[in-house]
Amino acid sequence: MSQKFVATLFLCCLVSFMGAQIRVSPNGNGNGKTWSQTMNLGDALKIANSGTEIWLIKGTYYPTTCTQCSDSDRMRTFALPNSVKLLGGFGGNETNSSQRNWNLNKTILSGDIDQDGTPENNSYSVVFSENVNESTELNGLIIRDGNADSDNPVLEMPSRSGGGWYNGGLGTPMSNPTIKNCIFENNRASGFGGAMYNMASLEGQANPNYENCIFRNNQSQYDGGSIYNNGSFGGESNYTMTHCRFEDNFAGWEVGGAAALFNNGIEGTCSPIITNCRFIRQKATLHGGAIYNHGKGGESSPVITNCVFYQNEAIQAGAIYNLGVFPGGKSSPVITNCTFYGNVAYDFGGVSTVNGDVNGESKPFFRNCIFSENEGRVKGDIFYKINGHPTLEYCLVDESSCENMYSALSNLSEVTCGDGVLYNMPPKFVDAANGDLRLKHSSAALDVGQDSFNLFFDDVDGSPRILLNQIDLGAFEYTGPRPTRIDTFHTDSYQDFISISWVTFNEFKNVGFEIQRSRDSVDYEPIGWIPSQGNSAQRQFYQAWDTPPQRGEVYTYRLQRFDTDDCFEFYGKDTAFIKPDQIIVKLFPSPAEDVAILKVFFPRPDANGLQIYLTNVLGQTVLVREDMGQSEGWSIYDLDVSEMATGINYITVFANKEKHVLSFMKAYH
Repeated sequence: MSQKFVATLFLCCLVSFMGAQIRVSPNGNGNGKTWSQTMNLGDALKIANSGTEIWLIKGTYYPTTCTQCSDSDRMRTFALPNSVKLLGGFGGNETNSSQRNWNLNKTILSGDIDQDGTPENNSYSVVFSENVNESTELNGLIIRDGNADSDNPVLEMPSRSGGGWYNGGLGTPMSNPTIKNCIFENNRASGFGGAMYNMASLEGQANPNYENCIFRNNQSQYDGGSIYNNGSFGGESNYTMTHCRFEDNFAGWEVGGAAALFNNGIEGTCSPIITNCRFIRQKATLHGGAIYNHGKGGESSPVITNCVFYQNEAIQAGAIYNLGVFPGGKSSPVITNCTFYGNVAYDFGGVSTVNGDVNGESKPFFRNCIFSENEGRVKGDIFYKINGHPTLEYCLVDESSCENMYSALSNLSEVTCGDGVLYNMPPKFVDAANGDLRLKHSSAALDVGQDSFNLFFDDVDGSPRILLNQIDLGAFEYTGPRPTRIDTFHTDSYQDFISISWVTFNEFKNVGFEIQRSRDSVDYEPIGWIPSQGNSAQRQFYQAWDTPPQRGEVYTYRLQRFDTDDCFEFYGKDTAFIKPDQIIVKLFPSPAEDVAILKVFFPRPDANGLQIYLTNVLGQTVLVREDMGQSEGWSIYDLDVSEMATGINYITVFANKEKHVLSFMKAYH
């Protein structure tokens, strides 16, 4: 066969697969056009052109196979052509990619090329991509068992970083693949990025789009146990990440930060958009258990929304470390509707370290967030500040004050707690000990957030972001039956009793209401219990009656509502009194120094007015005061008693043909 004929045949194959599908299987040796003629994945990658979809039937695929694997064997990888899609999850009879099921039909790209079940001699990187655009896609695949542990002295090289996937290259103009419905597990790197390394350093661009991916049990010797994003020295790594889960990743066999995401913006840019993600049990041996935002001389200011940070650990900053130093350095992420629970720093900053200097900036903004059970073992259960300045608005914290949230290396900046911060309140999660951070119906975090902060329509679970009247705090929107809400509460005065009534919009798990009464609107006493009428989505009416101990005295009433979770809330304040049928006279204080205050209640208007006589113990009249034309209600008189002798004195009041005599003590000077 002539060389010209072979070249022509190969060109025909290329043309025939442009925009078509290539069906592959682990042991395929056919032409890839039908499921009965599947091709080998390595061959499919060689002939696929722009727009081609490679359909992978379930099974395990290796870049090569060997028993005594050489360094060149370990360098073998699945290299992705530009604008080609690798789709896993096929069972072998589908005619459309929408019919596949990647959860049922496990499709694995494995670096265990000697198939001995150990990381030694595995592929340095399972997948490699360079100069690919967003049309290049991996979807429905499991990438596992990569082990970038060569002795290359350059840590950023593919044989030392990106055990699961190495994306980009030094000075690569662009490498922005799309990664959906993938799992990265059990990948290792003796440099950076156990699961994936995105290289955009030196004017490059590496902006992958991650969607619905899982990263678990990946680890690195240094930074980025799962993903290392390098946008340094004029590079850009502003990736997007939606509905992803990071679980049990580790950074720092030697020393390292960020078991999930290391964002390197040193003299470059690395400011991703991270939405609806979960960071669970990430562990770093130095800084940032889950995320490290490195803005030294550049910027790393992610936008993080609707995310969960659960039981992450580090020496400093159990969840997120922010570094914005040197001229132009900035690390000021905007963190909205996130839940931080059980994060631990063995030194400082249970949730976050905020590290800036006089030439840089570290000013993270936390909005609509929940902070609960976080711990800085030395100081700062929530924040540790090194010239940084975090701001909180509309957040729930389990600390008693803004000052108790942090410790600081210096006092050049403070934590700013703005509007809507709720202190010293438990969030009432469904089952925090087992990782269920959804809100109970009785949580104080319901309906108290600021809607304008969050522009996303769904929460971390994919539920609608606003269910009740306004957005909830934290990553989860309450989705249960509408909790009990009281519509109106008021009191009405009658001749011999006071009516107390209220209406509920709806009721859920409501036990009942305790009616409380106060003379001074400060100290309340319980006066009655009204049980709930039961769960209902309809308005329900309640009424009770009270006969207070003294007619004419103004009382304040309120409700304390209880539910089945032993939670309670206070609601409503209204004042009322029973009109007396006779004059009431009160005098205070006693002892008095210069002024005595007289209060007289008239049950009806009195045109005759009243006369007030101030007399001493000898019966001598010292003051006479007359006031005509009293209206109904209380009248108050300030009486000058500065000239009265010390000891007991008397005030006599004549009104409505009644005589009232009151005594008081003139204070000794």
